[in-house]
Amino acid sequence: MVLKRHLTGSKFLGKQLGIVSSHNSEQVPVGSVHEKCTVDSDKRDMIAVEQVNSDDLERKDSKVHSFCRNEIPSLVLLTSLYFLQGLPMGLMFGSIPFLMQERASYTQIGIFTLATYPYSLKLLWSPLVDGYYSRRMGRRKTWIIPVQTLSGLSLVLCGKKIESWVENVQVTPLTVISFLLVLMVATQDIAVDGWALTMLSKTFIGYASTCQSLGVTCGFFSSFTGFLALSDEYFCDTYIRFFIGGQGALLSLSGMLILTGILYLCLTAVLIILKREDPPPRSASTCKVSTFFHQLYRLMQLPNLRTLIGVLLLAKIAFAVQDNVYSLKLLERGFRRQDLAFVAIFQLPFQVLGTILIGRWSTGVKPLSPYLLGYKLRLILMIPCTLVIVLIEKNNQSRYFIWVVILNILYHIASDVLMFVSMGAYFARISDENIGGTYLTLLNTLQNLGGTWPKLLALLFVDRLTWKHCESQSSLLDMTHEVVCKVWVDGYYLCSFLCLLVGALLMPWIQLRIRYLETLPPESFALDE
Repeated sequence: MVLKRHLTGSKFLGKQLGIVSSHNSEQVPVGSVHEKCTVDSDKRDMIAVEQVNSDDLERKDSKVHSFCRNEIPSLVLLTSLYFLQGLPMGLMFGSIPFLMQERASYTQIGIFTLATYPYSLKLLWSPLVDGYYSRRMGRRKTWIIPVQTLSGLSLVLCGKKIESWVENVQVTPLTVISFLLVLMVATQDIAVDGWALTMLSKTFIGYASTCQSLGVTCGFFSSFTGFLALSDEYFCDTYIRFFIGGQGALLSLSGMLILTGILYLCLTAVLIILKREDPPPRSASTCKVSTFFHQLYRLMQLPNLRTLIGVLLLAKIAFAVQDNVYSLKLLERGFRRQDLAFVAIFQLPFQVLGTILIGRWSTGVKPLSPYLLGYKLRLILMIPCTLVIVLIEKNNQSRYFIWVVILNILYHIASDVLMFVSMGAYFARISDENIGGTYLTLLNTLQNLGGTWPKLLALLFVDRLTWKHCESQSSLLDMTHEVVCKVWVDGYYLCSFLCLLVGALLMPWIQLRIRYLETLPPESFALDE
């Protein structure tokens, strides 16, 4: 009885589970139920995976679309604005000193370099650029548009007299006009630096320094190397006139200034018409200039920032002679301007490619590692660069041309790419955007000042430490009078050795502080509320 009842219950339970069938049905194995459940589970998992992959693809497509729509136009605009900065800088820092070299002394060229100081002292009026603006026009466009317009008009007007000033070595008007132009370029740089912090997203903020280096390098190349090549009759007749006919130089200094001014005005018009700036927050309009100066004072009290400032002001002492006298010495030793133009043409692709690659390296865990590598490489390259000057003789420089090309490429990669780009990316990383472009301007100003303040001293000491004996020689046949000078001690070599010694002594100190700065989070450079 009990056994019968147990069997009946088992059949009932089997029917409920689908394991035991009725008399008219076939018996279903237990394993088939498990396989069916497993298949259903696998299907659900596959559907879930497909949904996840679909969501990932949609997010990636959204990121790509956002990058193409927002980031690429911003990167192009920033590079174009920095390109405009490079044009006057190439003229004032490169072309004009080169053209004056044949008639002016190193001291006169050093006086002219005073015109570059506004770029290194722009911190003094950066709070004005951050504090005063029109909300209707935009916080940055309020300054960029009028400054670029004035720069363009000034370049066009000065183009008519610049050649006579250079030919007659009229240092005073050249210095005054160049000072005003650099002042306007520095003001534009303040606004562009501040705009870069808000124009680019957090993901791409590190590429602001890449845009700056790429734009300034191309602009500097165009108005320095490109202009020197196109203004040289031999270069144009040999390499360009063959295709377009005619003879003589294609571009004069006056024409270069006028062309640069027109480009300024055209790009400013495009900026007015096509680019709309996002309005600043309401809280930004309540800030006073005195508040910004107070914030600058508080920034200078940050111990980590003081460490960085010490590195920026001392690191470039070692390269003062190499950066400012080396090219002039090549000309003095018989190199032609078109030869140096060829050197710069060779090095430009390496600089552009290096800028892009180092921009990615500088966004990593150790953003200042390229800076240290560039510093050491520049110190090492100073030795062969000085030896090349020793070996080159007048009218016999062709055998050393390839060495000059290689050394220039390596040196500019070390300075303009490794050191400049990595430090610029680090600036963008640690800058506190709550005070707009003032923080970034402070850091860029100190970096520029670190390369500017030794410049005049280098030119002055090279001139003063050069000992030479001059004799007057007259010819009765053709009634000519000539002064022949024999150099006993060349101050270039003495100053180069002293700079190399200073750089070697500073290197352990700089390396120790750079490694320390790399370990700090960006919050350690921010102001407390």
